[in-house]
Amino acid sequence: MAGGTRRNRSLVAKLAVATLLAALALSLLSSAYVIASDWHAFRAETGEQIDRLQRLVEPPAAEAAFQLSAAQADSLVQGLLVFDKIRRVEILDDFGNTLAEDAQERTQTGGEWAHWLFGDLQTHERELRHPGTRGNIQGVGVLRVELDPGVLGRAFVNRLQTGVVTSVTQAVIVSLVVVVLFYLLMLRPMLKISRAVADTDPEQPAHWPMPRLGHHENDELGALGRSLDRLLRAFQAGLDARDGARGELKALNADLERRVEDRTRQLEAEKSETERALAKVDEANRELERSNRLVVESIRYARRIQTAMLPDKHSLDGHMDEVQIYWEPLHLVGGDYFWVEAIDGHSILVVADCTGHGVPGAFITLVVASALDRILHEHRLLEPSAILREMDRLVRSRLRQDGYDSDSDDGLEAAVCVYRPEDRKLAFAGVGLPLLIDRGGEVEEIRGVRGGLGYRSLEPAQPVDHEVDVEPGTEFFLITDGVHDHVGGEPPRLFGRRRLRQVLTDKSGRDLSAKIDAVVRVLEDYRDGEPRRDDMTLVAFRPLSSRAGNEALPPPSD
Repeated sequence: MAGGTRRNRSLVAKLAVATLLAALALSLLSSAYVIASDWHAFRAETGEQIDRLQRLVEPPAAEAAFQLSAAQADSLVQGLLVFDKIRRVEILDDFGNTLAEDAQERTQTGGEWAHWLFGDLQTHERELRHPGTRGNIQGVGVLRVELDPGVLGRAFVNRLQTGVVTSVTQAVIVSLVVVVLFYLLMLRPMLKISRAVADTDPEQPAHWPMPRLGHHENDELGALGRSLDRLLRAFQAGLDARDGARGELKALNADLERRVEDRTRQLEAEKSETERALAKVDEANRELERSNRLVVESIRYARRIQTAMLPDKHSLDGHMDEVQIYWEPLHLVGGDYFWVEAIDGHSILVVADCTGHGVPGAFITLVVASALDRILHEHRLLEPSAILREMDRLVRSRLRQDGYDSDSDDGLEAAVCVYRPEDRKLAFAGVGLPLLIDRGGEVEEIRGVRGGLGYRSLEPAQPVDHEVDVEPGTEFFLITDGVHDHVGGEPPRLFGRRRLRQVLTDKSGRDLSAKIDAVVRVLEDYRDGEPRRDDMTLVAFRPLSSRAGNEALPPPSD
């Protein structure tokens, strides 16, 4: 009896500890789930609050960035810093320059746990967009809001404290009640059944001392006792039935082996069919490779044709001190085109960026080349703006985009330079493309007018002639947007013409060939493995530095 009492106490202790631990574990899991749910909800609420706040201040912030008004931007920054969760606010214009910024001084900072929980919510950026002069929406800057992870962490902890303490307390109370009820209602009568089974003679299991369970006779414990009695009485019958079951199992194994053999033969047949299908696929792949090789060879031949149509940079020898050209399509052929030629003693340099790249863009360059040949040699136009206007008319006509029933809407952006050595003047006009000028380390930019040439959906552009006095050593650069539209950095951003001007400034004093090589290396380093996005063309030239050099010019070409 004493030993039974000790076992009883030991089992009760184990049950109490196990129940308490299980309840605590469930409570902790429930609390963890609640914490995780509240964490996600808190993050979502914070994100929605900041998003609504940014949308609310976006119109005045965009207006401030568009007007470059530091005072208006600073007023918005101060207004946003009223919110306790916001630590720092900054408004930048579309050049990346800061219009206004400010931050709140914090006497307490969040620990590492706050940064781990809410660090990714710290910075929120929204692009500021404003209607342009042509009615189109354009980016004018960035609104950057930085939250304080420490403030977010303290708010989140205050939100959780009451719920977690209550949950743990409830778990302890429920555990104690469950242990007591379990002992009284289940464990004590089960101990009686256990002792009775232990006292049963293995040779006579049907004569076991079935215990009296009192008020448990009609519940599940009583049913357990009666079931155990029937089990022991049927034990001998079960032994007899075992031999029969073994025979049935042997027959079942034989049937299973037969089915496995049938399935194996079926799989072998399916394998043969699959191998035949794979052979057909391999043949199709080889045919596809042959077709692809033919297409690539055709495009390579098209590249040779397109390259042959481009002029030699030495066409201006005797008219220019130095001319260097970098032309690199995105694919084997491209939509960038350039032309250099001397006509009536004037040096003409043209750069065009046609719609698209690859084969479609190359087809447009053929139209542009034909139109330019007609403009220069039939119409004899030597004013940049006149050349561009006539180019717009001819491209519209040749692509049948001068009516409203055309299905195509293709065109180009272009820039034209005409150098007159007799008065050392360079005339420039551009539509969508700029002219960069390096005057001894000071690089300036003359932008072309907005728009395009030849597009059915656009009104004819109105290019404007710009005249530049050419001083000795002045260098000029005509570029397409593929030169500066390279994506790199972290976060990814466009390289941009501002960085390009800075590179030219840093490399000033080198010859044009070395300067172009340096630009290409800088762009490759900036991309850091990212692929190019467009064709690239850069025409760099430096006129002769004295009139004496112009006296020995070769006769003008027709």
